Amino acid sequence: MPWKASSVVNLGGWFGYTLAHQEGTNNDATIINGALTLAFPDLFKKANLGGLVFGVPPKVTSNDITTRTNKDTSLHIEGFYTYRVNDNISVTPTLFVILNPEGNSANDPILVGAIRSTFNF
Repeated sequence: MPWKASSVVNLGGWFGYTLAHQEGTNNDATIINGALTLAFPDLFKKANLGGLVFGVPPKVTSNDITTRTNKDTSLHIEGFYTYRVNDNISVTPTLFVILNPEGNSANDPILVGAIRSTFNF
């Protein structure tokens, strides 16, 4: 549940912790993920929403199979803006980047853009 810091900013986030076990073996792994979110309700116009997300996609922090541990930390950075066209239609352009994809700093960043349309009837 987000914390409403003021009428113009909401702060939220999550953290996940997983203990995984491979059936039929003694192999175990620990996986974490999390994010911090900032939301800006009524940004530029009533009923619109701007937002930022800064997070860590699932990261293997320990594993009995040492070759399956992420040596680096991937980062997810996202910005979006939901524009409400009318009471029934909104459009949300989103841009996000993944740094150190697959937990490897040798990998090039991944940049993704998307546009989502929502119809409420």
